[in-house]
Amino acid sequence: MNAYQQLEQHFKKYYDFENLTAIVSWDEATMMPAGGGKARAEALATLSAVQHDWLTHKKVGDLLKQAKDMEGLSVWQQKNLYWMEKEYLQATCIPVNLVAEFTNESLICCQAWRELRANNDWKSFKPYLEKLFKKVKTIAEIKSQLFNKSALDVLIDEYSPDLDCATITPVFNSLKHELPKLIPRIMAQQKNREIKKIFGEFPVDKQKQLGMEIMSRLGFDFHHGRLDVSHHPFCGGISSDVRITTRYKEDEFLSSIMAISHETGHALYEQGLPEKWAIQPVGHSLGMAVHESQSLFIEMQICRSLEYIQFLAPMAQKYFENAENITQENIYYHYTKVQPGLIRVDADEVTYPLHVILRYEIEQQLFSSEITIADLPEVWNSSMQKYLGLSTQGDDKNGVMQDVHWPSGTFGYFPAYTFGALIAAQLFAAVSKSIPDIKEQLKRGDLMPLLHWLRENIHQKGKLLSYQELLRQATGETLNPNYFFAHIKERYL
Repeated sequence: MNAYQQLEQHFKKYYDFENLTAIVSWDEATMMPAGGGKARAEALATLSAVQHDWLTHKKVGDLLKQAKDMEGLSVWQQKNLYWMEKEYLQATCIPVNLVAEFTNESLICCQAWRELRANNDWKSFKPYLEKLFKKVKTIAEIKSQLFNKSALDVLIDEYSPDLDCATITPVFNSLKHELPKLIPRIMAQQKNREIKKIFGEFPVDKQKQLGMEIMSRLGFDFHHGRLDVSHHPFCGGISSDVRITTRYKEDEFLSSIMAISHETGHALYEQGLPEKWAIQPVGHSLGMAVHESQSLFIEMQICRSLEYIQFLAPMAQKYFENAENITQENIYYHYTKVQPGLIRVDADEVTYPLHVILRYEIEQQLFSSEITIADLPEVWNSSMQKYLGLSTQGDDKNGVMQDVHWPSGTFGYFPAYTFGALIAAQLFAAVSKSIPDIKEQLKRGDLMPLLHWLRENIHQKGKLLSYQELLRQATGETLNPNYFFAHIKERYL
C-alpha cells in the first residue's frame, strides 16, 4: 500500500471510534438513566483520548508528508488529504489529557444544565460553566497559535469552515440594520389576522406517527435512522444510522412537528452524503453552516410555506380528528407569526437572526476577556432588551441557560444558524428556477424532485468544495444575503 492508501486505512479506523462516540452520545442524551451520567462521562472521556491518540500517531505525520508528494491522486483524494492534514494539525497541538478532561467536563456540565436549568438555578450552574469555559479557551488559544487566527475564529472555523469574524460581522451588521425596520412593519400587517388556538388532545404516540409520516414524505430512510425524544431536539448518529429527536407537549402538536421537520433536514443531508467516502474526512458534511442550511431549507423554506401547509393540514386532521381549528390558514398563521420572544428555538424566522447575533457578540466579548462567565446573565438581559425589547432579569432558564451549546462546550457554533438561513433562501431561489412548478409539487406533498435536486447539488458533494464554491455551482453566485431579505419580504409583506 502506498502512503495515501495507508492514511485511508488509518482514518477508516478513526471513524470507527467516531461512530461509536456518536451513538453512545445519542444514548446519553435520550435513553440513559440519570444515575449513569458520571460513568458515561468517564467512558466517553476515555474513548476521546483513544481517538486522539490514534489521530495523532507519529506515523500519520510521516504518511502525510509522503502522500503530499505523490502524483496521480484524484480531485477527491487530494481534498481528502487536505482534510486529513487539517484534522491531524488540530489534534496534534492539544495534549491528550486536555482532550479527555474537556470531554469529561463538557458531559458533566451538560448533565448539570439539564437539572439546574429546570430550577432556574444559575448560581449553582455557574461554577460548572466557568470550569468548562476555561478548558475551551485554553484549547482554542493553543490552536490559535498554530493556525495564526484568534481563538474564536479557530472555533468558528471548526464548526463552519471558511467562516470567521471578518466574514460574519459585515453580514450580521446588515441584518442588524434591516431586520429592526422590517419587524414592526410585519407585526402591523399581521395585526388583523385572527389566530385561533388549536384545541384538542394530542397524544404523544399520534404526534410521533404524524412526525414519521412527514419524515417519510420528505425522504427520510427509516432503514438507516430513527426518531426519539430528548430535552432538546437534535440530529446525531452517523450517515448510515441517523438518530433524530424531538420533544412533545400533549396540549399542542405544532412545535414537535416543526422540530421533526428541522431535524429531518439535517438527517437527509447525512443520509445523502457520498457513500463511497463515508469513512473518510472528505465524505462528511461541509460544516455546520451548510448543515443548518439543509435543516432550515426543509423547515423554513418548505414546511412553513403556504403551499406545503395546504398538504399538511388534511394530514394533521386525519391524526387529530376531534381537534378544533386545524385549518390550512390557521396553521399557516401560527407558523408565520412574527413576535419577539425569549426562546431562540421557538423564534420566527424574522427575529431569529437577532437571537444568533446576541450570542455571537457575547462570545466575542468572552473571548476578548471584556466580560467573564459571571457577567453573562446581566449582559444577556441588556442584549435581549436592545435587540428584542424583552427582559430576562431573574429568568435565567429562559435567558442565558436556555441553549445546550455552551453547557456542552460548543462555542463558535451559533453563526452557523443564520448563515444556514441565508444559504437556504439562496438555494430555494435556485430550486425555483430548476423546478418551475415546485410550489404545485409542495401542495401535493410530492417532495422527491426537490430531494433529488439537493442530493445532486449539495449532499453528494461532501467536503469536496468550499461553501462559497458549493453555492456558486448550485446557484450561480457566492453567498448573497439579498435572497434572504427578498424571501422575508415576499412571505411576510
